[in-house]
Amino acid sequence: MTKRAPWAERYGGRAVITGAGSGIGASFASRCVEASFDVVLVDRDTVALERLATTLRAIGKGSVTIFAGDLTDPAFVARVAGLADASVGLLVHSAGI
Repeated sequence: MTKRAPWAERYGGRAVITGAGSGIGASFASRCVEASFDVVLVDRDTVALERLATTLRAIGKGSVTIFAGDLTDPAFVARVAGLADASVGLLVHSAGI
């Protein structure tokens, strides 16, 4: 049986997660950090993002960056899209729009 490489090695070192302030997005962010991803948390709720970022940074397995804004705003979407490069291995879109 072949052993699979860890997530971050298979998919790239960074995950961008929309709707990360709560629910499925927050849960997925936790799993990604536990799997040693650097995560970018996207949500319109700055307080929730900061709270989650503090929790995830305490795990100490990857960097945590927050982007607070509204995904219905084209300028904000352009900023988030600017994160897309080869290091983004996972995009989790769990924002309710």
